[in-house]
Amino acid sequence: SGFLEGPARDHYLELAREAFEGAMESGDGSLPLRLARVHLMLGEIAEAARLLDELSRRHPDDAEVRLLRMEVIYEFGDFRELSVYARRALPSLPEDSGRRPVVAWWAGEEEAEAAGAL
Repeated sequence: SGFLEGPARDHYLELAREAFEGAMESGDGSLPLRLARVHLMLGEIAEAARLLDELSRRHPDDAEVRLLRMEVIYEFGDFRELSVYARRALPSLPEDSGRRPVVAWWAGEEEAEAAGAL
């Protein structure tokens, strides 16, 4: 929610991470994506990337996995890779997705449309 900041935020995120890891051992398939998001929020980018790599292998066309991977790539600061990955992710997003314009921008779709209009 953005309500907590600093050490209190990190403390509760750590508790959430521990709870997710425990629950994942029980076999709930929706938790790895949430855990990856918690790792990303804690600044544990490599751990988030590791989880998302596993999820991508199991669910290659999952739009939510692709969007979170884009966040990880952004946090790594690899904008060239982000553009390449956005081009691969764009077809998996529904046309009415609110995130589609941002992904299209990173994919260079707006530039291509503007060039075609000239």
